Amino acid sequence: MDIFVTNSSFNKFIELCAFPLDKVPSEYDFIQGYQLQLVPIVTQYFTYQEKQQLVKLDCLMRNFNYCINSFDILQKKEADRWVFPVNRKMSYHANKNCGMLRSSFQNIPIPSEVVSRNQCKEYRNFFHANKNKEELVFAQMLKDRFNLSGDVNKIAFAYIHKIKKNNSGIVIVNFSELSFYEGRDVLIQKFNHLKELIEEYRFTPRDVVCSYYDKTKESLEINTYRRDLHISMLSFYIEHIKKNNILPVEVLKKFGFKSCAVCCDNF
Repeated sequence: MDIFVTNSSFNKFIELCAFPLDKVPSEYDFIQGYQLQLVPIVTQYFTYQEKQQLVKLDCLMRNFNYCINSFDILQKKEADRWVFPVNRKMSYHANKNCGMLRSSFQNIPIPSEVVSRNQCKEYRNFFHANKNKEELVFAQMLKDRFNLSGDVNKIAFAYIHKIKKNNSGIVIVNFSELSFYEGRDVLIQKFNHLKELIEEYRFTPRDVVCSYYDKTKESLEINTYRRDLHISMLSFYIEHIKKNNILPVEVLKKFGFKSCAVCCDNF
């Protein structure tokens, strides 16, 4: 059975992945000690941020039972970014033609300065109490009350009117089994070539990671191949996820999705 989600929700699914930290003292230790399962490539030549991306995708793709049992939901404060209430949970749908699946998003953003100071509730109440005032007067009130940066015209333009986000499109989610990846051998070949260069130039793993900052001919060459390998690996994981869309309902629910109240009566 196929189910359907928006592209926006599909991308948020990836962002919501957290690491299983029950057996390690910190996320940093988990990342540093993790061995990629789907591609036999060591991560010591990548920066911490690059490792983080690869480990997260590797964890997600290698075993969905692992996801269900070990992953937690990263609690995103999406609702705190908007003046009008936002449903925190994303939805999945049984009907491709469901009106809720094809709807657009409209809301008024709350300034990031307010969000960072945890003043969203106060801002929301103030906004609703004063929103009928003349536009520039209201903008000045917001600026003064919440110490907003920028001039009044900018505040009026950015934070008083609703913004509209068009529907991001639809992703079909099915229940096919995870097949072995095409292109895996290409990544291994790229990695082996990088290792050959590293050995030829006698670079340490730290030298490789820092090659971006060193403008010698050898470092530039190493960094070019290192970055190409990282981008190829990201593309490998992400394209395979998009190609197969293997997101069982149980996994979607684990990551905060809810069934659509309009079209999901049976599951």
